[in-house]
Amino acid sequence: MSLGKVSAEDGKRITKLRITFPTDFNSYKHYVKNFQLLLTLLSGPDSIITKAIGIMVYHAEENERTYIAHGEDEWCFFASVLDHIHHRTQQFIHFAGEGKISNLKVRQLDFSSLMDEIEGFTFTYRIPKWLKTRKRSIDEAEPSNSSGTHNNSNKKPGNNNNINKEKKGTDKRGEKMINRSINDCLKVPQNIKCGDLFHPENRKGIMAANYIDGTEKCNNWYHRGFCYKNCKWRQSHNKVLTSEEIDRCKSFMKKLVEKYESNNGRSNN
Repeated sequence: MSLGKVSAEDGKRITKLRITFPTDFNSYKHYVKNFQLLLTLLSGPDSIITKAIGIMVYHAEENERTYIAHGEDEWCFFASVLDHIHHRTQQFIHFAGEGKISNLKVRQLDFSSLMDEIEGFTFTYRIPKWLKTRKRSIDEAEPSNSSGTHNNSNKKPGNNNNINKEKKGTDKRGEKMINRSINDCLKVPQNIKCGDLFHPENRKGIMAANYIDGTEKCNNWYHRGFCYKNCKWRQSHNKVLTSEEIDRCKSFMKKLVEKYESNNGRSNN
């Protein structure tokens, strides 16, 4: 290090690492923060590249519920976003390495369109080539027995618990529909997973908030902000809640949250 170089042993350590990738929100945030720290050490805390990644960290923290919803629908969402950030950042560094101010492509560090796509649920998933290769190598390494089932006795390396998890029910569910007029007071709290809040065990003993006429409504649509075209309760996607129905929904959500917090020893602030 005194000569400004790393040793051969250090070189092996940093180039022979296993490929890992985030499959949940907390892992993703950890990855991005580490990337921000690395850029801070390399280019300083006030550099435009460090600040750009800092904006992505802030965006994730402010939109945790949205990121989690994406991750629940698509196993490669967090890896895809991370790859998007890395790719554009590396392009900027590449052009910066040419040493010409005129060649700098600062727009590569403008992630506003990416953030808008994530918030608006219009983000186009792209499985990175390295991730496709990783998945294929794992699939090929899995031996099959005579019954045709895979032997899962060997633990898969890396943070890839969902590596073989395909997008389930996509064809049956149909196109994703976004509720752009969702009532903010009915949204699932950011620190609670939608699946946990509406889990049958958590809903047990709590009467659903149906419409005034007694028909059932779609909880995903009114409380999560999106659903799918072939939803069982898709007819309710086009209905506008009355003030009385909104009050019913508020009461329903309050009971769910209170029961969840009571069972988990949490407090929703």
